[in-house]
Amino acid sequence: MKTDTATPAEIIAEHWADLRAASMPGTRRPRASHIGRHLAEAIAERDRIERQERSTLGRGASPAAADLSAVQVARVAEQGLLYVEAEVRSGLGLTLYRRATGNPLTVPAACADLARYRTWLGDHANGRELTQWMDRTLRPVARQIITVLGLGDERPLRLLQPCPWCGSPLLVHAAHELGPHVECTGTVKVCEAPATTWIQGRPMWRWDDLAALGRALTHGAPPATRDPLVDAAEVGRRGTGLTQAEQDRLYAELNTG
Repeated sequence: MKTDTATPAEIIAEHWADLRAASMPGTRRPRASHIGRHLAEAIAERDRIERQERSTLGRGASPAAADLSAVQVARVAEQGLLYVEAEVRSGLGLTLYRRATGNPLTVPAACADLARYRTWLGDHANGRELTQWMDRTLRPVARQIITVLGLGDERPLRLLQPCPWCGSPLLVHAAHELGPHVECTGTVKVCEAPATTWIQGRPMWRWDDLAALGRALTHGAPPATRDPLVDAAEVGRRGTGLTQAEQDRLYAELNTG
């Protein structure tokens, strides 16, 4: 079944630099800290609703949040990845080798190799079983990283504040095949936010672009600066024989993304 969620190894690789930043204060701030307060408010509200639903349905109290530290999680992630990598290499009949622990490049390199091994496992006799074991083993590690960085969990999270530019709901995707990002759903009207990436005509802020979104959520949106997708000259060429009013409508339609 097709899913938009990234593999556990991809999630670990994507958030590794932020995890190291969180575990070593003074180096730099995790990228998601630009919208940290808004994330925390949305997570608290979702947790409140889910606790209420569990109580109403008689499912008991929600489990207490794990007491995690970024240092502990980083250590567990490195150990877990190296263990999984060694087991997968053994299953593929590859020579085992030791990576240097504590090196900031060790985890990203191991994740990149695991992605390559995943492709090889497609032609291996026990490939499906080994791939499932790899994901099953690393999924708790990926979940701990997302949790300790204050991102909630792998599920999309709706921020309490709407898009500053169009008023549509904003969804946070911490674990996605396109990488972590915030997406404007564009359900209220066509959004003209000055984002650097677009999905099907809707703005998307990748983790490295969150500073501008964070400022807009906190202080209000600056004027939208999105360039038209189609200019008036192109509309004139496409709309030969149309009245000015019809060309105006065509211009609006073509620039809705």
